[in-house]
Amino acid sequence: MQSVKPNIFNYLTKVQKSDLCHFVASYVKKDFDEESKMLAEKFIEDQKHYLEINSTRFPYLAEFIDEQEFSKELELYIKECKQKYKYQEKQKPMYEKQKAYMKEQRKKIQESRMAKEFPTRAQISYYKKLCQKFTIENPLDVNKASKLDLRDAIDKILKHEEIADREFLHEKLNKIAKTDK
Repeated sequence: MQSVKPNIFNYLTKVQKSDLCHFVASYVKKDFDEESKMLAEKFIEDQKHYLEINSTRFPYLAEFIDEQEFSKELELYIKECKQKYKYQEKQKPMYEKQKAYMKEQRKKIQESRMAKEFPTRAQISYYKKLCQKFTIENPLDVNKASKLDLRDAIDKILKHEEIADREFLHEKLNKIAKTDK
């Protein structure tokens, strides 16, 4: 897609042009469903109002805002912005799939790295404390285990205890509900 940006607003400085284009792009994004001509008219109307009350972001527009060339170029740029946003909307599902795939790949890489590393002293200590607390024999040889093995063992213990706690709470609530009747 060829950009119209180099061909429009050439009577403004680079900074002014950049500032105006960024503002117009965000303006278009807010009211994406409106027609280009309507958006251009609305933008010009708003800017005229801000110029009247001396509260504009673009004081340099005062000399160009009423010119036909400015409104044509503005409308052209708005059309381009709308096309860009439509294209982004079409690409969004593919982008989300790619993002999920990359997240999955990072997780696999992290797990493969953890499988090669030795566990930290804190991790070993935490595992032993959990085993003592829940009176579980150490089924895992801590000296030969990797970070990944220890992490999975700790997760398994915590999930098992969480399920047991939930079942215990559920039984208590059922007893309370039965006694209330």
